[in-house]
Parts: sequence; C-alpha cells; structure tokens
Amino acid sequence: MGRMNLSRAVRRPALSRVLLCALFAAACAWGAETVRLSPSKVVELAWKQSIAVRSSEYTVRSAGYGKKGAFASFLPSVKGNVSYTRLDEPPSIPSMNASGDMFAGSGIDLTDPLNAQIVSVLAALFSGLKFESMPQEIWNMGVTVSQPLFLGGRLVNAYRLSKFTLQSEEHTHRRTLDQVKQTALQLFWAYVSASEGSRVAEETRAWLENLLNTQQVMFENGMIIEHVLLKTKVGLSQAQLAVLQTKHGVDQLRESLLLFLDLPLDTRIEIDTADVGARSVSLDSLDNDGAASMVSRREDIRAMELRLQSLKILRKIQRGNYLPSLVTAYNYKWANDNYEKVGELDPGWSLSAIFDWPIFDWGKNYREIQKTDCQIAQVTLGLKALREQAQAEVLDAHRKLAESVDEIGIARDGAANARRALEIAELQYDEGTITHVELHEARKELTAADAQLIGARTRKELAAVRYEIAAGQ
Repeated sequence: MGRMNLSRAVRRPALSRVLLCALFAAACAWGAETVRLSPSKVVELAWKQSIAVRSSEYTVRSAGYGKKGAFASFLPSVKGNVSYTRLDEPPSIPSMNASGDMFAGSGIDLTDPLNAQIVSVLAALFSGLKFESMPQEIWNMGVTVSQPLFLGGRLVNAYRLSKFTLQSEEHTHRRTLDQVKQTALQLFWAYVSASEGSRVAEETRAWLENLLNTQQVMFENGMIIEHVLLKTKVGLSQAQLAVLQTKHGVDQLRESLLLFLDLPLDTRIEIDTADVGARSVSLDSLDNDGAASMVSRREDIRAMELRLQSLKILRKIQRGNYLPSLVTAYNYKWANDNYEKVGELDPGWSLSAIFDWPIFDWGKNYREIQKTDCQIAQVTLGLKALREQAQAEVLDAHRKLAESVDEIGIARDGAANARRALEIAELQYDEGTITHVELHEARKELTAADAQLIGARTRKELAAVRYEIAAGQ
C-alpha cells in the first residue's frame, strides 16, 4: 500500500500559520522595550537593582562612618556654650567705704576693740572696691577644649572594634552579592529552560498537526483506518495542552525575572547565551582537606570570624571600664556678672584635669561582661557548625557539578540519536514497514531527549555557579 511522503510534509508547516504567528508576535511586541539578557548581564542588573544589595551597601557605609567616628574620639573636642538669664528684680548691693558704713544697723558693737579691729580690716580690704546693682540681663559665653589622656584602653579597643565591624560588614556584603547572583541566575536559567521547553512542545505540536493533515488525506483515500487518525488526534490534543502549559510557565518565569531585575513587566526579553561554556571550572578530585581550605575563603565564614573577634574586643572594653580615666579641659569664657565691671563682658580662663575612677555600680558592668562571654561561646559554636555545613556544601556542589558535566554529554548524544531515529522512522513509515505506533513512539523519544538535554544544560550552569559560591571562588 503506497503512502504519502511524510518526511517532507512534517518539515513544511503551513505558510499561513507562520505568517499569523509572526503578525501576532509583532503586534504584542509593538511599543514594548527590548532587553538582551545574558548570564553576565542578568547578574549586573541584579547587583544594581536588588533591594538586598542596596540595603547591604548602606550597612557597609554606616560601618565606615562608625570607624571614622571612633578615630575622632582620639582628637580633642571643642564645645561652645552660651547662657542668658533675665532678672525681674535685680539684687542691689549697697556701696561700701573704708569707714564701715555698711555695718551700720547690723547690731555689731563697734565699741568692742575686737569688733572694731575686724571691721577696720574688712574696710581696708574693700576700700578699693565699688559694688553696684547687678545687671538685669546676665550673659555667660565660653569655649571649652577637652582632650582625653587615658581611658583605660577603651578608645583604642573601640577603634579596633569599629575596624573589625567594617570588615565583617564588607564580607557580609560580598556574601549578599553571591546570594543575589545565584538567585538571578536561577531565574534566568529557569526562564531559558522553560522557553526551550516551549519550543520543543511547539515543534511536537506542529509535527503532529502535519502528520494529522497527511493521515487525513490518506484516510479519505482509504489508505489507513480511522483508528490511526484518532490516535494522532489524541496525541495532537495532548501536545496542544503541553504547549499551553509551557507558555504559561514561560510567562510566569519571565515576570518573576523582570520583577527581580526591577524592569517593567511589558519588557521583551532576548536571550543571549553566546558566552555560556567559556567559563572553565576545575573538576579535580576533592577531599575533606581540600574542601576545608576552600571553606576558609568563604565570605560568611570570614564575617563570622570577625564577629567573634569583635565580641572579644568588646569584652576588653567592658573590662577597661574598671580602670580610671583622665581628661584635661581648657575653658575660656566671657561673662557680665563681675561686681567690679558690671555690665561688661569680662573674659577669664581655667585649666582643669578630671580624674575619674569608678568604684561601685551594683555589678552592672560585671553582668555585661558575663553577657558578652555567653555571646562569644554562642558565636564560637555557630562558627564551628557553619564551617561543617560549608564543607559539606562544597563537597556536594563538586559532586553535582561533575555529575552535570557527564550528564550533559550523555543527554547530547541521546538527543542526537533520538533525532536520527525519528528520521529513520519517518522513512520507514513512508515505506509502510512500521505503523503509526512506532512513529509516535519515535517522536515521543525525541521530545523526551530534547527535554533531558535542556534540563542537563540548565543543571550544569547552575551547578557551576553553586560550586563557585560554595567554594568561595
């Protein structure tokens, strides 16, 4: 029984369908911005637009300001002060003279020799002074320069603490960049995989549709029975459902990727994977010692190590609170409260040294030291657990990467063999040596092989990124 040439029919989709699809795509894309995304471009946009990255940058900047502030504590400080007092009824002090008139009416017996002698001495002391009424508006202005000389090592340790805090935040920021990079690439490769899967589903649907058109003609000519035609229709319905589901999946991943990159949802995406495969990752044998050395380079490990050192320095600061402190201060002021120069801003200066030694605070500082000791023990245990977890992640990521490299080679060979098998099956079906069942199975095997190849490529790229981040590269 003769058959129509299926191998040509399945390779020639209807021209009208192609034109309709092109027109529909052009109408949807009209007015929408297009962005070309590659793995490196996705990471660049994610680092620039991510809220987590920007928040981490502010944290690092804040730690930098803290370090500068700690250094400024070594330098002298200058303070200015102004006080103003308004008196409703200024006090009045009577004027005095050498004759002792100010003691008149005071009840002092001036006939007593001793009292008379005391009054004469006081009169001699105040004979050159003239006391007048206090001013109603009193001004007091001054400038004080203070310099700490010794604070029990607290200033030095506070500066070291701010320095370690800044370094810890910088490592945490770089770890945040790694996490954002991994998330961005996961979304990107998920979208690429879904797009490729949608393409494979569309090819399968087009193949079944062309096969159905060919079999329809063969059925009308009495060359096949209706059962064969119905089986192809069932396969076409399943393929159409798969196309619908994959398109919805592509749209969802596309929106997730655009939202993560802070791009408008109507942005058209063009995939650029030309640089994929250019990165080479070492796949040498890796043992526990090698994984442990890699772990020491990880940003989260180094950040926690610096946090532990910061807590130890904080404990030194708290212990330094038991030591005395010495601060010098120089004050220069102007005031109009001098009885000799009433109403004039009279200058004056003073130099002081303040020695302070805490004696008793009801054990408050001691409790703070105990609290810090608990935090040190907690962070030490957390650091040990994090190292063990990171070492396991490195070993697992290395195995997954090696597995993905082997898997992609197997999947590539499988896809090539399945495609060749379908071509042979199409020729055999045209010659009548196989039935439609074997033909459908050959097409299913090719679809499955293409899906495995797409998944293998995605897993290989994600495994490479995961290994780099886990190993601190």
